[in-house]
Amino acid sequence: MTSFGWIHLIWLAVTLGVMLTAYRSYRVGGKKTLIFLLAWVAIFLAAAGIASLFYQGGELRQITVPEDPDAPYV
Repeated sequence: MTSFGWIHLIWLAVTLGVMLTAYRSYRVGGKKTLIFLLAWVAIFLAAAGIASLFYQGGELRQITVPEDPDAPYV
């Protein structure tokens, strides 16, 4: 990591701190926060799983549709 990377780490820490402070200002309980966290984790894992279906070995998998010789050209 270069010395410029420290600026990004500090910016990330400050941004996460501001986000956490803003969230806590709504006074949401711990149980509801855990439910929100688990829901977002499930959403992102589902999206990553769907996206991984289209990738094979780091390359985009081509989906081919068999051609029907009798189909009209549109």
